[in-house]
Amino acid sequence: MAKIDPASPKVGGNRFSPEARKLAREREAKVLELRLRKVPFERIAEALGITKGAANKDFYRALRRIPAAFADQVRKEELESLERMEARVWREVDQSGQKATEIYQGIDRLLAIKNRRSRLLGLDSPTEITLRSGESDHENAAKRRRQMLDRLTPVEQLRLLELMTKMRNEVEAERGTNVNEVIDIRATGADRVPT
Repeated sequence: MAKIDPASPKVGGNRFSPEARKLAREREAKVLELRLRKVPFERIAEALGITKGAANKDFYRALRRIPAAFADQVRKEELESLERMEARVWREVDQSGQKATEIYQGIDRLLAIKNRRSRLLGLDSPTEITLRSGESDHENAAKRRRQMLDRLTPVEQLRLLELMTKMRNEVEAERGTNVNEVIDIRATGADRVPT
């Protein structure tokens, strides 16, 4: 835990005082500067003596306060970083000789990157909020899977389908059975469609 410096100005409990707002803005600027250097929120929080959640909030507050042109630049850099990560994961997934579980992990990472990109671009505004649903876990999983797949481009969907078919054939070969099936990634109920 951070030690309190007795020489630091005492702001009191009023977070709306000019002194408190000035200190908050200074802290937000420090968080923004560190985050733009790709320092993780955990390390920022540790360095500034705040929680990870506070560092995260300060970062997004600082982003809202900066001019739109600079915010667009930050967003552009973040998108470029996501593109580099995605390209690296695709290279790993495309390597021959990988086990099915490694390919599944790569696909999970790709979907997480796609999800982050869509949130960054504001494409994930909630369309429906439900407190309770009569749907089963299987139906919810199928619905979420369809939503994630809808975010992929047709080329990415085709690559994913090819990878999943390849993995399915490898698993079947390991089991000693030979079912010539193609995985239908859009199927709502069954995961396989015989060819």
